Amino acid sequence: MVYKCNTISLSSDIFSLSVHPTKPLYAAGLLSGRLEVYTWGDGGKPKEVIIDHDEKYAIQWGTRRYSESCRAVAFSTDGERIFSIGVNSLLKLADANTGQVVSKAYIPSLKNLKAEYPSVIAPLSSSHLLVGTDSGRIHLYDVRENSLTRPAQTWKKVHDDYISSITPLPSAGGGLSRQFVSTGASALAYIDFRKQGRAVIRSEDQEDEQLCSVYVSGLSARAGRGGEKILVGNSSGVVTLWNRGEWEDHQDRINFSKSSGESVDVIVGLPDAFQHRGSESGKFVAAGSADGKVRIAKLGGNRIVETLQHSLTTEEVKGAIASAGLSANEEDMGDGVTELGVDCEGNLVSAGGSTIKVWYWEGNSPDSQRSGKKGKRSPNETDTDTDMEDDDSSSGQQQSPKKRRKKRKGGTGKAKSAGPQKFANFHGLD
Repeated sequence: MVYKCNTISLSSDIFSLSVHPTKPLYAAGLLSGRLEVYTWGDGGKPKEVIIDHDEKYAIQWGTRRYSESCRAVAFSTDGERIFSIGVNSLLKLADANTGQVVSKAYIPSLKNLKAEYPSVIAPLSSSHLLVGTDSGRIHLYDVRENSLTRPAQTWKKVHDDYISSITPLPSAGGGLSRQFVSTGASALAYIDFRKQGRAVIRSEDQEDEQLCSVYVSGLSARAGRGGEKILVGNSSGVVTLWNRGEWEDHQDRINFSKSSGESVDVIVGLPDAFQHRGSESGKFVAAGSADGKVRIAKLGGNRIVETLQHSLTTEEVKGAIASAGLSANEEDMGDGVTELGVDCEGNLVSAGGSTIKVWYWEGNSPDSQRSGKKGKRSPNETDTDTDMEDDDSSSGQQQSPKKRRKKRKGGTGKAKSAGPQKFANFHGLD
């Protein structure tokens, strides 16, 4: 058997992907400011869409949530809420089933800046959320009352640059996680919720930009001391392995994309039920890079066992175009993998450029048990349900956020298009 994939074509480049924990729903925060949620069929009846019977997915709901880019999106851990945040620093809490916004608030600004730019959001529970920023701060929000106010707690200057990832660490007794790790600049930081206002431990300088992280448990003794590890992807194409509780330096490393010269931009742990090619079991992780490839590694032996092609590299696109006697421009360039997830059925989900791909073994397609459809969008899109009334500054006046290696930031540039697009009307969501 071989891996195959179903593809969702988006209306512009994706900034952030979140996969619902219990339903076949995929939320995409886009460069255009839109927030779109897609389904394969049984995640809830799609509304106000015209069915294209030649395709397999539908749009559950969609809205232009922000006037500029939607920087990050995340379902709550119970899947009932969906959080999003835009380049204008406006954090929104919405009903995940309908997209209806129930609360919103700006993250606190810095004294010397008009706005504090968000970089990542990470749910801790159904009602707790962490927000990382470009200035290296991390804010904790408590939304038990279904309302966003000021952060319940803030850790200042956790890193010397933007927060590139936040990974909660499960508590021994279950419930709310009170410890987490973050990455930024060239270090990993460990924070304990119960200790006020500071990063408890920061690692030694790793001499590489730390870009992403994931928690993995249940490893055998052969995989190193302890059964819990944090895996961190960096700009040199290497993933480092850290034992939980040993935060000074990493203990092992796996070469994912060093030979291609590309960074490891995103990493995700695969479920315990995952079996490579249907037979080889163990603990596996998947990592995505700017070369458009998703590489799957088996922990313990720390070896790459599979490589999936999400998109062609820039060189491959140029070569194909040149062989056809055509000229290449920026719109023709290949896009890397910027987001990964695992859906409720255990399928690996990759995203980058203007596409989402859901991977499966041949004969085990996500649509083999349901009949989802792709929703065409109405030509009468007005994009009136944005936060324009909440945004005090225009695109020209707003300070541009710093560029990140991992993803394009900003929201003022042209959004790459997946081709002619039409949008459905889902009025009043914001």
